[in-house]
Amino acid sequence: LYTRSFLLGNKKTSTVSLWQPDSILAQSLKPSTEVTLNSRVKGEFTTIVKTTSQGFRDTKLFEIPKPQDTYGILMLGDSFAFGYGVNVDETFSKILESNLTKRLDKKVEVINASFADGTTWDEYYLFLKERGLAFQPDLIIENVFLGNDIDDLGTHDWVGTDKEGLPTKIVSNSTFVSSEGFLLEKERAEQDQRRIRGFLGLINQLACDKIYLCKIVIRPTVDQLVFRGGLL
Repeated sequence: LYTRSFLLGNKKTSTVSLWQPDSILAQSLKPSTEVTLNSRVKGEFTTIVKTTSQGFRDTKLFEIPKPQDTYGILMLGDSFAFGYGVNVDETFSKILESNLTKRLDKKVEVINASFADGTTWDEYYLFLKERGLAFQPDLIIENVFLGNDIDDLGTHDWVGTDKEGLPTKIVSNSTFVSSEGFLLEKERAEQDQRRIRGFLGLINQLACDKIYLCKIVIRPTVDQLVFRGGLL
C-alpha cells in the first residue's frame, strides 16, 4: 500500500486526445491537433505534440508526387519512433533527416508516420499498402519494439482480408477511441458502465477513487463475484 501510494502520488496522467477512429486501422493520429504530453513521473518531461493536416507528427506537409530532387524515407513504428517524451526536432526521424541532408547532394525528407500507421506490425503493413506508398519513399524503415508491439498484435482482429489472407481492415478487441479522441480500454469502460449510479454512485466515486484499498481490492472483488459471477 505504501509503494502504490508513493508511486501514484508521483504520477501525472499521460492520456491525451491524440486519436481518431480509422477506416482501415484500429486507430490513427488525429490530424491538425495540438496537445500537451506529460510524463507519468512528475518533472520528467512535458512536450507539445502537434500533427499536420496529413496526420503526421511534423511541422510541414509532404508533396504527392514526391519532388524529383528529394530522397524520401518513410518511418513506420510506435512510441519510440513517434518520439514519446521528446520534442519533434529531437525525434530520430528529424535527426536522421538533418544528418543525411548535410552528407548527400540532394534534399532528404523523412516522413515520421509512427502512430499515424497504428501501433503494431499488421497496421504498419496496411498503412504502407493503402497510404504510405503514395508518398513514393525511396527507403522504408520499420521500427519494432520487441515488447508491447508483439502483445498489441494479439489484440487485433482482421475483420477484412484479401485473397492472400492479409488484412484489409483491422479493429482492436481491447481498446477504442472515445468521441473526445482518447484511447481507452474496453474492459475498463465496461466496468465503469456497471458502477452504481445516482447519489450512491457519487459517494462511491468520491470515496473509492481516492482509497487505494478500495481500488485494488474491493472493486476487483466486486467485479469478479457480483458482475462476472452473474449475481447482478
